[in-house]
Amino acid sequence: MILLLDNEEVSVKGVYDSETRTLTYLYTVRENSLQRAIIFDSLDLSGISDILGNKLSVNADDIVIRATIDRSNPVVENITIDSNNTNNSLYATKDDVLTFTATLSEGVSGNVPTLKIKIGNETIELSGELESSDKIIYTHLVNSSNKGLVSFVSLSGGDLKDSAHNNLNLTYLDGLDKAITVIN
Repeated sequence: MILLLDNEEVSVKGVYDSETRTLTYLYTVRENSLQRAIIFDSLDLSGISDILGNKLSVNADDIVIRATIDRSNPVVENITIDSNNTNNSLYATKDDVLTFTATLSEGVSGNVPTLKIKIGNETIELSGELESSDKIIYTHLVNSSNKGLVSFVSLSGGDLKDSAHNNLNLTYLDGLDKAITVIN
């Protein structure tokens, strides 16, 4: 299919679902293109045939065009914390690993923000990585200077964006899903 965006032709490939018998074309309108008009120019169905080789026949009434503009920023839905302490997972001691998992509302890509936590009075910044497009994993190896309750401080930096180029909203006010105390 060819879309016409501000007199610029954009080719969009379609995906056919034989189960639902639908042909879907997906074009994500980018942030800077929100005010542009999308004009349906042409649709090439000539390459579609059934298993016996019969060509697709389409009635113009069968074509449905839906356009969705994604203006919603992805958000952090929750941040969980886990301790690998084998005696009690609500505690951590020297050489235990604390794992923080930030679950996002949708898939993103880009550079991961820094997670800032506190253990007692000590503030610690953690680098993370995308485990999947909607989960960020941060880890901290507990050392002998860490002591006290683990708490969430903030997320900052990075440039994670969804497929429509909406920035990840780093405001998260809910805190961690449970209390873990570091004892040494």
